[in-house]
Amino acid sequence: MAKQKTVDFETLIGTTTQSALDFANGWRNVNIANARDTQAQQLAEYFINFHTNLIGAPNFSGIIEPSAWLANERALQLARDSTQRSKVVCSNLTHISIKEACDKLGLDTIVVDADPFNNYQVEEKELLQAISGKEGDIAAIVSTHGTTQLGNVENIEKFRIVKELREKGTWLHIDAAFGGVLTQVSYLRKSPIMESDSVTIDPYKFLGASGSALLLAPQQKLNSKDIPYYSHSKFTRYSTLDASPIAVWYKSVQDIGLKNGMSELADECVQQASRFTERLTEHNIPLIRNPATIIVPIKTESRQETEQLRDYLHDKGYNVGRVVIEGNDYQTNGVRVACTPRQWIFRGIGGLQGLQREIIKYHDSKKLRAA
Repeated sequence: MAKQKTVDFETLIGTTTQSALDFANGWRNVNIANARDTQAQQLAEYFINFHTNLIGAPNFSGIIEPSAWLANERALQLARDSTQRSKVVCSNLTHISIKEACDKLGLDTIVVDADPFNNYQVEEKELLQAISGKEGDIAAIVSTHGTTQLGNVENIEKFRIVKELREKGTWLHIDAAFGGVLTQVSYLRKSPIMESDSVTIDPYKFLGASGSALLLAPQQKLNSKDIPYYSHSKFTRYSTLDASPIAVWYKSVQDIGLKNGMSELADECVQQASRFTERLTEHNIPLIRNPATIIVPIKTESRQETEQLRDYLHDKGYNVGRVVIEGNDYQTNGVRVACTPRQWIFRGIGGLQGLQREIIKYHDSKKLRAA
């Protein structure tokens, strides 16, 4: 069956090069977990060290996970085992993997609403109220460095109460799966990752291939365990992990450029999102908030309208994401356009300009129907 051709502005994945895909063929079925494979261990170590230096934490070590979902789960498992506590604090913009991990690990979540009148940031007073009386049982606090729905960088880790809780043993985890690489290489959206106990990064959301996320943390916190019957790598907890996604990433970085090339790519995405936003604003199309990174979140009046707009755009050849933010006293609905490195090359009618045109047409017809 032939696949319908659509341009994907929904999925948060990055780009790669053809030569990187070709290069990776020589790494297929090479097992990163095999400590006796010297080349595989050198590749894994380079991959980890590149990202610890990128986030300004050269003293960190890391382990490779098949996905950011599993990296987040392992971070919370380490926090639970380290603290012997049962609660995790996060916002209502936190990725679903955090809630799923908490359910699996027997942890309770304390969810604090992001304030729609403050660019969807959590207020410290709201966090204080939510944790009142529970301070001694908080295993971890999660702050997201690039939320999936809005692309914004949360500031929870900067609160005084968070610093106080950390002094008493609470674990701070930064979920930088989406924004971790982008915000470190971009000059236009530079946003340092604060000191923490652990950081999740999924490099392929900017550059590379899926299957090689990272959990970064000080070595002593990673709680390495040997497999007695196997020469097991210190760079993963699995006994089998394909090296080819890391090889794709490695060659893509070499092809695009270790610093300037990646920075130019990131800033091009940022500029594309900004121009796209300006055009929508000229036509009075409401946004949920201005882009914080490379996601443009467009407001709709209801979930029903969200699906109507998504279906309309899909029929025109464009896939866009869904925004559903539920707070105790509000609900925000919309669609999101992700201007990822994979997408900025789609120019003209087939790319952002074409999508922009169709969104404007949809809203113009909506106005006519309401008149």
